[in-house]
Amino acid sequence: EGEGEEVKVEGETEEDRDERMLWHPVSDSRFTMGVTALKLLVLVEGLVDDVLCDGGGPSAILLSLLELPDASEAFDLSSDILSLLAPKQQFADACKGEMWRLLAVLEKKEGASGEGKAGADRDGDDDAKQTEEEGHEASKSAKKIAKRQQKGWQILEALTSTPSVALALVETSGWVELLGLCVGYNKFSKAYASREGATKALGRMLWDPKTGASVAPLISRFLPLTLVVALKEATAGFLATFDGEAENPELIWDSEMRGELRVGIGSVLDEMFKKREDNGGVGGSAWKMDPGFSVKYVKLLDELYVGGVYVRLFLEEPTFNLRNPGGFLELLVARWEEELQVITGEGGAAPSAQGKGAGEGQLTAAKQDVLNLCTSAAVYLCKLRGPLCDKLATWGAIAKAVSFIRAALAKGMVGTSLVSAVRILHVASTRRVNIEAIGLVANEFVSLLSSAVASGEAMQDKKRLHQDSAFMIEILLRVYTDALGDVNNPFASGLASTPPVADNEYGEGGLGSEGGVDARTAPDPAFLALEKSKNTPGAPGCAHSRAALLTAVQVNGTLRFILNDVLENPSAADVVDPSSLKVHSVNLLKLLVKDPGFGDLFALTLDQLPAWKKYSSQDHSLFITGTQQKADYFLTDGGAKDRKLLTAGAAETKGP
Repeated sequence: EGEGEEVKVEGETEEDRDERMLWHPVSDSRFTMGVTALKLLVLVEGLVDDVLCDGGGPSAILLSLLELPDASEAFDLSSDILSLLAPKQQFADACKGEMWRLLAVLEKKEGASGEGKAGADRDGDDDAKQTEEEGHEASKSAKKIAKRQQKGWQILEALTSTPSVALALVETSGWVELLGLCVGYNKFSKAYASREGATKALGRMLWDPKTGASVAPLISRFLPLTLVVALKEATAGFLATFDGEAENPELIWDSEMRGELRVGIGSVLDEMFKKREDNGGVGGSAWKMDPGFSVKYVKLLDELYVGGVYVRLFLEEPTFNLRNPGGFLELLVARWEEELQVITGEGGAAPSAQGKGAGEGQLTAAKQDVLNLCTSAAVYLCKLRGPLCDKLATWGAIAKAVSFIRAALAKGMVGTSLVSAVRILHVASTRRVNIEAIGLVANEFVSLLSSAVASGEAMQDKKRLHQDSAFMIEILLRVYTDALGDVNNPFASGLASTPPVADNEYGEGGLGSEGGVDARTAPDPAFLALEKSKNTPGAPGCAHSRAALLTAVQVNGTLRFILNDVLENPSAADVVDPSSLKVHSVNLLKLLVKDPGFGDLFALTLDQLPAWKKYSSQDHSLFITGTQQKADYFLTDGGAKDRKLLTAGAAETKGP
């Protein structure tokens, strides 16, 4: 009644009196005086830290002060106290189990207070119109919420910079509540400041080495990988990308998918808050999401997604600036190997249960052939980014491709699986490091590729050529063109075409049976050519694998095969691009006879074949003209009859 005079209440016990004297309404000036005194104590460094930073009660009370009316002096004082304490490790550790209180303040929806309840009741009715009075009330409420959230997000930012708090948010429901704020959960604030603050907090958790590895997989159950990366890298960038629409190799996103996300995260948060309500409304306890849960986006169900890239869209836009093209290619090659292992049974995997008649590729729901898509994407990447193509040798893809050709031929699979392995070798043959890798399996490479060229049914004394024979012969031409070096300038390294033979006194040269000079016989050209192949180095710029590759030609009878079984094959006119088949074959034979070491040996072999006279002196370069001259018709469908390898699975056949 009077200043300092104690008020007595009739029938009040001493315990009730102590309770009444210690607790005051927040509107009471004595409450404000108490908060002011507390701030003064906090300003003295270390004076009350041991008390306020004790886990449990003190930190919970201080965080609850953010619920004070934001127009009151006590609210400003409380915010200052928290701002002083939040950066301290000791206080942050004490707040680990109480972060749900701070999040509850930040999640409060605009209009959720008494003044703005009219606006809150209209949530979800976008077309509803406010009265003028309701508009003023909503505006006033929004300003109050904005002030409270500004202070709250500053405090949260300081607290989450401490690893213990960030870890607590991951172990409890804190991370999913922050994600709900980011994406617009219908029971949370949708203010931009709230979304921005939540995005910053999640981004910091993703960068933190102690929490990043744990929280990234959790967020990935809700967001596509590209959005998770955007969330980590840039706050404004994430919100702009999230609110927009995209359809590119790294992101498919639109309003329909945002709706699916909000439904998914809403179901998780609704269940979590129900459990909290059953627990008396107290949060902070350990919480784990259903391990089998993830948001299912209808538009992504039929998409082949490898290494953060939608393969279909990459094939439509192969020049797109990928975030990690090396990682994409590595995972493409791994998926390519996995598909071929399943199809062919190579490497211990069981052969595809679909069988040859059903088509050998494992198909997506949209009937896209995964093997073809992965192969085409890998070929595009290697063509557009040459240095990446060198990785094929590093990852062992060259030897794998050769082994898959062997497995496919053994099972009579001369369709998709065989062609897929051949295409990888085709693009790999443009780089020297891959040529050296081919040299390590030179004999098997030449033998199997020859078998693939003539893998059709028998007809008289020959086998029908595979429809993609020109493509396969071009691989041999590429490999030997690179491996043999500058055969048109063999003297640049001081080489002579034939080692000189000492003349005897009669002007003739030759080695007798005793090793001396024999004037009666001329040297055997075959013997000299064989010796020359053993002792003469290659042309300038030749590969280390040159000798192995040329020996494989000799051992496998490749010259005779190309001349008689390819060029003279009646089915040569039926292959895709027969002109290229003829030109590549003739050019390969002419190239081989130019080698400084093996050339004479190969020339002798060809001279013994009557058919060689038809090709040895002709220029066939003009045979390839116009639209027939294609580097890889598999990427454009050109000349490949009715196949559409980019968008549809090709059925496995046992013939061309």
